[in-house]
Amino acid sequence: MKPASSPAVRERRFPSAVHPAVEELELHGLQWCQRFGMLPNEERTEVFKLSKFGWLGGRTYGRVGFEEACLATRYLIWLFMNDDWTDTLPLEQVRVHEQHLLGVLEGADPADREVVPTVSALRDVWKDVQAMAAPLCQQRFKLHLGKYIRSTTWEAGNRRVLRVPDLEAYLEMRLVTGAMDSVLDLIEITQHLCLPDAVLRHEVVAEMALCVCHLINWSNDVGSLEREARQGDVHNLVMVLRQQHELSMEEAIRRATRMYDEMLERFVALERRLPSFGAEEDAALRLYVVGLEDWLQGYEDWFREDSQRYALDSWGLGGMVSNRGVPSSNS
Repeated sequence: MKPASSPAVRERRFPSAVHPAVEELELHGLQWCQRFGMLPNEERTEVFKLSKFGWLGGRTYGRVGFEEACLATRYLIWLFMNDDWTDTLPLEQVRVHEQHLLGVLEGADPADREVVPTVSALRDVWKDVQAMAAPLCQQRFKLHLGKYIRSTTWEAGNRRVLRVPDLEAYLEMRLVTGAMDSVLDLIEITQHLCLPDAVLRHEVVAEMALCVCHLINWSNDVGSLEREARQGDVHNLVMVLRQQHELSMEEAIRRATRMYDEMLERFVALERRLPSFGAEEDAALRLYVVGLEDWLQGYEDWFREDSQRYALDSWGLGGMVSNRGVPSSNS
């Protein structure tokens, strides 16, 4: 199921920037996953290839150096792989996995934690982030990634009882479960920038970043709806709207799409209000804002033109992952 094109995107399409080495990014991502054992069989490998994660990295970090784009691509792959992995685990195992991942960020002894590929793969990503990022950007990335890791337990608890969260709670937690804060941190890290807190926390800049987080999360929710419904996953904006407002699925999709369009218009309006912080910081901020635009356009282009991920289930080329249905709007 593909989301309807956003009128705002059609009217104001942001410039596309595809990395010149995008095919090398595809190969790099594949070899990295194989190195850490995240593709245990041919079927998973084929699903990975059809997902085109290298193209996602190449479209969203298309203006940076090759090594920098490789790091961003590895992190994006890790997020998708970790989400797919934790979606299959019972709550108790998610809690254990969460502690192992948090241990990586704290430099814990890896001896007994490397049996799960996503743990050892995160160790590799975190090592490279530390080598590339300024100390302040490392701190931000670590904080945001830690919040994402902890959010997997919340999702697992809801899945256990097929509990659909209310809209307010979902919108708040989706900002964490989507991991977009840490993804946007990579805009700075991959360009060797580190904007001062005073710039990133300015109300206009902070709200622009918040808009992008919402927009990517909501686009993902609408685009992955059919796949997540097959899996019985309740963490989807459309399902939350359907439950809370007793809508049909089609009505819920339209409402989610309208929310997206309004949020995108908000982002465009905010960009016109960007303040000045001085010549040097303005130049760095412009690179950051272009990075935000690259994410908005790059994700949409990847979803519509490159990837077949959402035509597939998590673990194979087709078929039902689970026989759990979409929760009823009356349940």
